[in-house]
Amino acid sequence: KGDYLDWSPTSGDGRLAAGTVARRGNKRWIALEATVIGAGLDADSRPPVPPSAGKPETGVDKGEMTAMSPVKAASPAPAPVFIPDPDFPALPVLAVERQGQLAEAKITVADGGTISSGDGLTVTVPPGAFDQDRQVTIHAALVPPPPLSAGVIGGPAAPLTVLQSWDIDLGPETGLMPEALELSVDVSAYPPERYPLLSPAISTDGRTWTRLPAERRGDTLVFQTRHCSPVTLLGLSQAAAVMLPITAVAYLVYDRVDEFPSRYNEHAPFISLDHHPDGFEIYWSKKVPGADPGTGFKDVKGYLQEVEKLLQPYQGKEIDLLTNVRLGYKVRDLQRDFLMPECVRQVHKALTVARDYLNTRRIKKPQLTLPVYVVPTLNENSGHIHNPWSGRRYMILSAQLDERTKNTTALHELFHHYQTGYVWIDRNGHLPLMEASALLMEREALPYYKNAKPPKPYNETEGLALAQFAAFRHGLDGPAQWKEDFVRSFGYGLTWFLEYLRDEHWVKRQNKKAEDFHAALLDYWSAHKYNAIHKALAWAAGGDDESLAKALADFAEKYVLKGPVDTCGSRSPYGAKYNACPLSDSPYGTAFVVQGLAYATVDLSKTPVHPIDDAFIRPWSIQFLKIQGIPGGKALAAVEIPREWFPLEGRKRSVFIREGAKEPDVTAFDDEAPQGSPSAWASLALDEDAFLYIVDS
Repeated sequence: KGDYLDWSPTSGDGRLAAGTVARRGNKRWIALEATVIGAGLDADSRPPVPPSAGKPETGVDKGEMTAMSPVKAASPAPAPVFIPDPDFPALPVLAVERQGQLAEAKITVADGGTISSGDGLTVTVPPGAFDQDRQVTIHAALVPPPPLSAGVIGGPAAPLTVLQSWDIDLGPETGLMPEALELSVDVSAYPPERYPLLSPAISTDGRTWTRLPAERRGDTLVFQTRHCSPVTLLGLSQAAAVMLPITAVAYLVYDRVDEFPSRYNEHAPFISLDHHPDGFEIYWSKKVPGADPGTGFKDVKGYLQEVEKLLQPYQGKEIDLLTNVRLGYKVRDLQRDFLMPECVRQVHKALTVARDYLNTRRIKKPQLTLPVYVVPTLNENSGHIHNPWSGRRYMILSAQLDERTKNTTALHELFHHYQTGYVWIDRNGHLPLMEASALLMEREALPYYKNAKPPKPYNETEGLALAQFAAFRHGLDGPAQWKEDFVRSFGYGLTWFLEYLRDEHWVKRQNKKAEDFHAALLDYWSAHKYNAIHKALAWAAGGDDESLAKALADFAEKYVLKGPVDTCGSRSPYGAKYNACPLSDSPYGTAFVVQGLAYATVDLSKTPVHPIDDAFIRPWSIQFLKIQGIPGGKALAAVEIPREWFPLEGRKRSVFIREGAKEPDVTAFDDEAPQGSPSAWASLALDEDAFLYIVDS
């Protein structure tokens, strides 16, 4: 119907052969000859494309599509298109084959409703969960299983079986539904003594499976999701019945993870005990310190002995439900004590504390479970969260981290996962505000960790070395070269402005609580179809660009530019508050030239006239300029500024001056030109280095 374009690269350069046809169920995609600039290359080389060009928020599409022959331009497509990070393998589309229609119903936004498949699946839609009235159709389906094995502890692992599958057609989709739907599956045909592991899974990207946390209610497995096509029930079946269901504790194994780059799969296979994940599921490499290379566990023999002692009083007796639940908790404690290597236990504890803290912040829990992979080392890095496709995301953590850094990293990366309940991860478009927000969350969480009983070790300064004021040279809309490294570092620097907006506007002007800022920011951010970092900052500043302009100028003068140029540790109010150095990365050197920003040191003894034009002064930026002193003599630098920079009303450019590196404060530009002069003028003594700062709004 022309609603959106779906494509899969068949070669490294992203070129599709004319007439290639891909089939998904009863839908066919015909690929016309086209070249996607940058597909299959490093995403860092792709130029930015503004959201107005029709690029969707869920993707990282910063390239351009070039047709082989002139084609009339179509209206921007509203549906999300996601081009993966070329660092990750291009996964094939899951082959979902519809077997026949089972049920159909019209469900309205106002009333919600329920639809049952007749063969075990029931979908309950609460009022307001849909974005529009929808005709819902359930089809039986055949789907491929995940590359995942499972087994009962002490026994071998076998591939998980697809027990039942459905393709739920909600009509035109644009990502996640506004609220969660409740799905329930009748599992009476799969008794726990024969099926020690049952797990529902969905595919949000059409390429990978994501398991969902589920609750067993009698013979029904209940779970929630904001995306439900396709849905499958996975199970581990065994030929012989187990006397007590509680002994049939399963583990899961990934021999390799399909969407991993090869550098991560070097640590495979991965093993997990999280057969009922709650928010996150931890996998660890069998190669981490403290793991038996054969089993991946710490002490299987000791575990089985302790389980036998625990269950001995109940042998041959019928166990009531409450006792079974209590035994389940005790068995899980034994699993962590005897089976998880110590480095993995610490990750589990860190993630649990982070989850508990985030639950106090009125931030919505994400519907999707986050797989967490612990690997022996990430070299110089602590951890990552990856989103190579639009639905599947996962965390990688290094086993070598100390406990302080584990806690900080777990909170930072888990909060990224929570952010995706509001906006889909786009490693470029959404990344700056996500990083700024996550670093601020780290600082906000410090009292929670320090006041815990007992206190939790916490590395509150780990990310602050990355948060550099020099990033504001780019401007609030991000780097000219939309390269991931540049965009990420810009986001770290942006965290200081976010803290300023929280304290100076949200708290002082609006009289609201600082702990409520993040939830409100995410709510506002998620209300926009496309990436809207600028809109979110304007909202936090008071609601519009006029407010944002005043906030940026005030922030620059009182926070960024305050304090001696070369003093670290107490540089600026934030430097003093956090014992950090927000200007250890010099804004005057050559580092920013490779990021598309001009060299910011001026030597007038070599070039007597140095123009600073709009190409140098990026929109919504703070520009730093050092004018080198003239050794052995007195000299003045004359600064000529167009008067249109200073309109009587509306937004303007602010100019600040610092005469000497040891001057603690800057002064506002003072016009020295005669009245009626076509330009404004200022002079700077060059007995030593002088500094000029321009704030653009």
